[in-house]
Amino acid sequence: MRRLGRAVAGAALTATLVAGCSGAPEAGAEQAGGPTLYVPTWLEPEQYQAIAGLPLADEHANVVLAFAVPEDEQLPTPEIPQGVVDVVGRLAADAHVSLAIGGYGTDETHQPILDGFEAQSYDPEAFAARIGQAADRVADQIGRPVDGIDMDWEYPEVSQAERFGALLGSLDRLYPDRRLSVAVPASDNTEGFFAAIGDIAQHADVVHVMTYDENTPYGDGGAGPVASRDWMLRSFEAWQQRLSEAGGSAKAAIGFPGYCYTYQSAQAEGDSFTAGTSSPYRSIDASALQPMADGSHGLADADGWTSCFTPDDVRAVMAALPEGRVPVFAWSAEGLDDDYFAALSGR
Repeated sequence: MRRLGRAVAGAALTATLVAGCSGAPEAGAEQAGGPTLYVPTWLEPEQYQAIAGLPLADEHANVVLAFAVPEDEQLPTPEIPQGVVDVVGRLAADAHVSLAIGGYGTDETHQPILDGFEAQSYDPEAFAARIGQAADRVADQIGRPVDGIDMDWEYPEVSQAERFGALLGSLDRLYPDRRLSVAVPASDNTEGFFAAIGDIAQHADVVHVMTYDENTPYGDGGAGPVASRDWMLRSFEAWQQRLSEAGGSAKAAIGFPGYCYTYQSAQAEGDSFTAGTSSPYRSIDASALQPMADGSHGLADADGWTSCFTPDDVRAVMAALPEGRVPVFAWSAEGLDDDYFAALSGR
């Protein structure tokens, strides 16, 4: 869903959380009304404690566990730590728990993920069956059904669009009672997804539009916002339009970053920088952040220039959507404090 350097500090949260222990949503049930949280499986115990401390059940949040990464002809099941089990145990009974397949990588690790998709995607039925089996093994570890699959292929080329669409179709046929979501980039690397838009619109229930990482401190260029309001709205509405034109019933979900970027040696937006880091939003002194004209917040200090998307920024974006409330998610859950979670929940 995003590259490793940024993702470790954040966690995706979409307007579909889960809190509860007993039971699972009925077959074909709509997503719960709260935000969806991406919960990585590699966090520290105290980070899972912070996630579990959010009012997950009260807001009927859903969870996506990240990631099961394809490797050659295999799909190893991630080892689920006790902290994930504790988080899932706080979800509501009507919440959805999904398993994300794929993910991001650093320059060193991203290619093996793509190679895994390449090796398996030529046989979509077999790959879909392995995905279902991996979800069942995760369910055994967490003591609760995994009733959703989140496809996070970063990123299919146009030449791979037919195979990607076939994989979605196979998942839809083999697991009609499982909620199928697809993670897509906001504005870059979209060509393969657009080529497969018909299959995405037909087979997916929700499309997670990654409306963050407009700028990052890991490449060239000047310091910039992790997301600006107009870019976020424009990118999200473009995906809504694409899905509408393609027909089908897939709904677009808008994504928010639960992390901040620091551009070292920069003191203002647009400055050059020497390196970059990411930090969970909850670790930032929010009172020191200053509003930016682009609809985000920033802070200049001895460490450099930091860009954050705050709870108030989330509320402003949600208020600007012409159709009102839409599905919401955030990457990632460990970065959220109570106010950020409240904003994602529509409060």
